[in-house]
Amino acid sequence: KVESLDDARRIRDTIQAQLGKRAHVTDWQERNSNLFSALKLEKIAMFIVLSINMLLAAFSITSTLVMTIIERKREVAILMAMGSTQGAILRIFMAQGAFIGAVGSAFGTTIGLSAGFILSKLPLPLDPKVYYIAAIPVDVRVFDVVAIIVVAMLVSLVSTLYPATYASRLRP
Repeated sequence: KVESLDDARRIRDTIQAQLGKRAHVTDWQERNSNLFSALKLEKIAMFIVLSINMLLAAFSITSTLVMTIIERKREVAILMAMGSTQGAILRIFMAQGAFIGAVGSAFGTTIGLSAGFILSKLPLPLDPKVYYIAAIPVDVRVFDVVAIIVVAMLVSLVSTLYPATYASRLRP
């Protein structure tokens, strides 16, 4: 046993150097390499699934705004006839898309953080005879959460560019 988990490899190497070829020394990271490989693969798979979900959400925002523009052609024409600039119309629809993205990000963050909190309180058991650990640790990182929110907002803003540009180019 070691005081710090990070010292395990260094101590393993020291012991292996002292024993030489007489013994093979392993540490907890080597013994659980299958688990860590599976967790890394799961993290990549989750990234791909979340990316696909974000793309679907972007298409949903785009289609919703296009449908709104088609339904509101008269209102856009009235605004333009009253003197609104193309930039003002663009900002209106960009703000609508940003609002949709912000609401979706808020709901997603709330659900995700709630699930992470619940999972951190409820252990995800493993067979300690196989993996040498009793449960899968759950670690919610602030940087990851902030990065996901930023990417979600960027995707929602990018997905509003086409509909907002389309609306600003309408001619009354």
